[in-house]
Amino acid sequence: MKIIASNWKMNGTHDEIHKYFKDLCLEEKNLSKTELIFALPFTLLYEALKINRNYFLKIFAQNCCYHSEDCGLTGEISTKMLSSIGVHGTILGHSERKQFGETLEVINMKIKSSLDEKLKVIFCIGETYDDYIENKTEEVIKYQIEKGLKNVKNLENIIFAYEPIWAINSNSDVDFENIRNISNLVKKICIDTKSYEPKIIYGGSVNLYNFRKILDIKDISGILVGKASLDSKKFSKMI
Repeated sequence: MKIIASNWKMNGTHDEIHKYFKDLCLEEKNLSKTELIFALPFTLLYEALKINRNYFLKIFAQNCCYHSEDCGLTGEISTKMLSSIGVHGTILGHSERKQFGETLEVINMKIKSSLDEKLKVIFCIGETYDDYIENKTEEVIKYQIEKGLKNVKNLENIIFAYEPIWAINSNSDVDFENIRNISNLVKKICIDTKSYEPKIIYGGSVNLYNFRKILDIKDISGILVGKASLDSKKFSKMI
């Protein structure tokens, strides 16, 4: 089964989400071999869950607070709140969140909180352009996995999303060999240190022209699509 995940980022309104799912024409598709995930802004989660009554989609949040219990953190959304309305999971560790100062220690706490609330996690890992050209990708990936998953259990509920930071929202050609190497690396690390075989999806300028080749890479379980998934007609073709 392939994972096809859409990350809406900071896009979408109440009115737009209904038209979007209507245009996807999901009722016309055979989804028996596809796990569809939609990571949406907090404001659209409840509406998406209502729409989802007709399908078998997974609705994810794009972030969460590492405190699961009620407390006085103004503006935060806890994993308990997400779980209570039926959200299936969270995307954590995305490079765009790290721009707001999220450290691997904070991401680690968010992962634990999500898993404690029975939420699945898409854990984003990836290197900068400087890391890439200086051949530090493997070193960076190992460090991110070590710190991000420190003392984490229930690893079967974690999906790795390999997203080279330099490839996100860019017109760069996808480095298929690099994807293959990193997916092999992540798999080896998890088998050697965690005794389990992970699911790995790829994100980073995924589009209609390259997604098939990405899905054909051994050890890649799916794709995480950002900008291209906002166009319902294009994303419908990928599905």
